[in-house]
Amino acid sequence: MNWSTINNRTFLSALLPLLIMLGLLLGSGCSRPPQLAAVPAQIARNEASATPTVLLPTAVPSHTATPTATASQTPASTETQTAVAPPPTLTAYATMIPTTEPTATPGPEVEPTPQSTPSAWPTVNPAWLVRPPAELDLSRTHLWFARPVDGNNNPSAPYRFGMTYNQQLSPHRGVDIANDLGTPVVAVGAGTVFYADEDIETLFGPKPDFYGRVVVVEMADKWEGHTIYTLYGHLESVSVTAGQPVNAGDVVGMVGNSGVALGPHLHFEVRQDDPHSYESVRNPELWYQPYAGRGVLAGRLIDGNGVFLPGMRVNLDCSDGTPRTVETYWDQYTAPDDILVENFVISDLPMGTCRVWAETPGGLVQQSIEILPGELSGVVLQLRP
Repeated sequence: MNWSTINNRTFLSALLPLLIMLGLLLGSGCSRPPQLAAVPAQIARNEASATPTVLLPTAVPSHTATPTATASQTPASTETQTAVAPPPTLTAYATMIPTTEPTATPGPEVEPTPQSTPSAWPTVNPAWLVRPPAELDLSRTHLWFARPVDGNNNPSAPYRFGMTYNQQLSPHRGVDIANDLGTPVVAVGAGTVFYADEDIETLFGPKPDFYGRVVVVEMADKWEGHTIYTLYGHLESVSVTAGQPVNAGDVVGMVGNSGVALGPHLHFEVRQDDPHSYESVRNPELWYQPYAGRGVLAGRLIDGNGVFLPGMRVNLDCSDGTPRTVETYWDQYTAPDDILVENFVISDLPMGTCRVWAETPGGLVQQSIEILPGELSGVVLQLRP
């Protein structure tokens, strides 16, 4: 193992949160503006230039709106990027099984700031929220894909799909995987390259140059009649062309910090049916395989009426003694899996029993669940009516 590589990664993980805060401060004139008075969600959403307009119901949440953070750092030029010495080979690291909770920090990206600051108990119109089926159907799971980086593959724990990075960023549409600049990014399965270029004129996010250099692959296998696409964003360089067939492990590009990223990382997404739609995303941790000997947990946290509780922290006490947390999807714009209809997912859990619990204003809910290696487990945490 190359210890200098690990030291570089440790330094990068420590530096990335500082870059996030620097980007937020620069975007707000080096001081945090005072919070605005509560405004209807439709007005707040329209005022955020990076966020597409969405027509909402007449009723509106009573959150406190926050100003929009904008990126004040431009991507490094190609000349600057190519001047960086290529990192050591990280193939061996890619196959390592973590013994503790992944510590990779989120690759910082200034996505549209949430239009309302998440609170411990978001106040929303329940009619907006999903009421899932009574049973959690685990019969049509799809842990099909390999991992997308020839290097570190631990997703950012504070910024998983649907989470807000401690209420500082918009609900996440994918997973961020921090790595050194220039680390190879690989296809997660067989498919055909749908797009491979900058997202300046052809958009895949809420504004031009959001993902920077991006590769989108149409996967060969359909799921329940749906076409599945995988997206690799913020690349330093692209190694494939549109129309090119790829297989799992083929290099599609290199980790970079293009687009709205403020540090080197891969932003990885899974999209269903519409490759261009920012609303067609699904949770990637339900699609790629966990590390060897580990499993995945999908769950629901719901109130006594069977309605999703958004923006709530779920805690896990698992067999390895390492505490873990994940948050339920923040809002109704974060689409769950069509069959599972979940509102939280966490992967790479150790095999054995996990106690899953959450403190809510309605009380403590908890349940024990068995995690099986290479498989998806499910849990429903519901408050009493």
